Amino acid sequence: MPEAEPGAPREAQLRGPGEAPETAARIAVWLGRQGLPAAKRSVVACLARGWIYTGGGQLPYVALFARGVPSRSAVDKAIARGDAVEVLTVRACTMLVGAGDVPLALAAGRVAFRARLAAAKLPVTPRELATLEAAILHALDDGPRGTTELRTILGGAIRDLGEAGRRKGFGSTLPIALDALHVAGRIKRISATGRLDSSHFRYQRWDPAPAMIELDRAAIARRFLAWAAPASAKDLAWWAGLTASDARDAAAAAGEPAPPRVRKPDGSIVFLPFRDNYTHLRRDLAPLLDARDAAVPVLDWQRGTVPLGRAQSLHQHAIVIDGRVAGVWDFDADAQRLVWATFARATPALRDAAARTADFVRDELGDLRLYALDNAANRAHRLAYLRGAKYRGTA
Repeated sequence: MPEAEPGAPREAQLRGPGEAPETAARIAVWLGRQGLPAAKRSVVACLARGWIYTGGGQLPYVALFARGVPSRSAVDKAIARGDAVEVLTVRACTMLVGAGDVPLALAAGRVAFRARLAAAKLPVTPRELATLEAAILHALDDGPRGTTELRTILGGAIRDLGEAGRRKGFGSTLPIALDALHVAGRIKRISATGRLDSSHFRYQRWDPAPAMIELDRAAIARRFLAWAAPASAKDLAWWAGLTASDARDAAAAAGEPAPPRVRKPDGSIVFLPFRDNYTHLRRDLAPLLDARDAAVPVLDWQRGTVPLGRAQSLHQHAIVIDGRVAGVWDFDADAQRLVWATFARATPALRDAAARTADFVRDELGDLRLYALDNAANRAHRLAYLRGAKYRGTA
């Protein structure tokens, strides 16, 4: 990794050189909306500050820990109670949402699912899917089933869609029918281990079924702005999967969100996961950077690098100091250590924050994948980048 820009060692601070006071105020508002830094909160209170990407990894646990949820078991218990629910929602992404937001999240999921299916142009008729969906529901009458069990029970009712289907994310008609039933609120996916990062899932009937509503774009915009304002229509359009015009109309209908509780800058340091809402809700990292760090190369999505100031999003976990992205980190599962790199010399406070996060990942999670299919080669590439940094360390 090329080194950070040379210069005298410095401690990351909220206001960069020549930074206007309104920029610092805006960052403070973004931190307040996201519930950062941590204060003791319930899972539901954290999810009111933004739905959290799941993706089969441990990321939700780290995002919630950064906002004040003390343990993995607290998250798992909230899900077991139904206070938090994993659903297919905007842009056909799987997210953890509060129970009260399930109808709205599923409404967005139905729109995204239908658009994805239409774009795939698969040779599957509505009648074929309806027949398969009915068979799945019948198979679940006796309790939860995994996909292997369903394939055995349903047999010839499932049709292989060949390589063309696999390239579009649907190797057979089974995942199509399962997603259709899920966004319709008929079935939900549950972990076989009770953990979000399980690689084994089962499906069960959703009882009682959530209310089915039409997508209210203004309500979606209202949620987004409560988590991310000030934000652009472009940001909302990307996150919600809307056209630019629809996003502008939705934002106008949503109105201005209430101001959050804002804390004065106090040198707070948080270790955030990949795709955390603080860094990922906007399609431009530049407002979250010290200007001196804009040229620092970070990993892109193709195993190359991109200057931090030109990156739309991070493909790494982020170290945030007083709202500024000040470094990146990862977890070495073999060594059971957190590995970090900062853009300036680390302070003792940063090392302490790294140690707390390392303890949480090591003791509560045991590993930290970006997503379910995060493989050893990708992880080795990220760790090599960190170990090549000028300012680096482990915890």
